[in-house]
Amino acid sequence: MYKSNSNEFQLIQLDNGGLHKALSLNIPENVILLFQPGYSPQVNPIERL
Repeated sequence: MYKSNSNEFQLIQLDNGGLHKALSLNIPENVILLFQPGYSPQVNPIERL
């Protein structure tokens, strides 16, 4: 993702669930992580379809 779209910002939405944890991450400068609560269907875009 970083190499092919290095001049664009990328937003990645994460659900912050207990299984989705890492001790360290190498996040490129053009990537923004948006953390949501562990279970939050009210903020999940797919739930609004």
